[in-house]
Amino acid sequence: MNNARPAPTLAPSHLPRALLVAAPLEDRVRLAPLLVLLAALLASALPACASRPATATADDAFAAATHPALPRWRSEATLAGRGGEGGVPAQWWFAPKADGTPDEAAPHITVIPLPQDQTYNIFWKNEPRLADVAISVRVQARSGVVDQGGGPMWRVQDRDNYYICRINPLESNFRVYKVVGGVRTQLGSVKVDIPAAKPGQPGAWHTITVTHIGDRIVCAVDGAAVLDVTDAAISQPGGVGVWTKADAVTWFDDFHAHHETREADASTR
Repeated sequence: MNNARPAPTLAPSHLPRALLVAAPLEDRVRLAPLLVLLAALLASALPACASRPATATADDAFAAATHPALPRWRSEATLAGRGGEGGVPAQWWFAPKADGTPDEAAPHITVIPLPQDQTYNIFWKNEPRLADVAISVRVQARSGVVDQGGGPMWRVQDRDNYYICRINPLESNFRVYKVVGGVRTQLGSVKVDIPAAKPGQPGAWHTITVTHIGDRIVCAVDGAAVLDVTDAAISQPGGVGVWTKADAVTWFDDFHAHHETREADASTR
């Protein structure tokens, strides 16, 4: 994570003056009328901007930037198989609760600045750190030409090491993967009948559940289409979050993750 403090932000009334001072002397007379107009435009836009929900940057999601009481989330992007190289982080925000505060259980991806085909858009938090884990999240595909959908991620060590299961309405499949060193490996797949989102018509909501206890991973979508696999590549506790790929704009809701007991796993065998 980049721990550098953000650069100071200039008020709209100060920005044109700062630009004018920075300009060469011979340009100041030519620039002055334009900068006066810029100052007026910025001042008129400020109230509208203030009413919009904040969006995430590479290191600060909406909750972290405006509501320190909520756990810190990270927006990151990696290119498949390249160990964290490349990728421009997407912008995320939390849908508001009835009282107007951000709902940490409802992260929405809003903007994908550079939707490359092999970009993994990840939004995750480092607490709680869980190994034996149960996750539930609702997923709605909003748009996407290359990819749609997404799903939860868990045992997240960093942006290049985690587990993820996802639905993809364009491919009509539900899959679980491990990502180790930035390289994604499929662990299981099943066909599902999930209509894709269309322009101006978001897809339906679907619920993904995951339990990962020891080396056993059980995933389901809408209570069916079960994937039951084993893998021991990542055994350490890790963070949790949500994931999309390429240009998949996706909304998540009712995201919950908690420690699961080994007795619960034994009862399902």
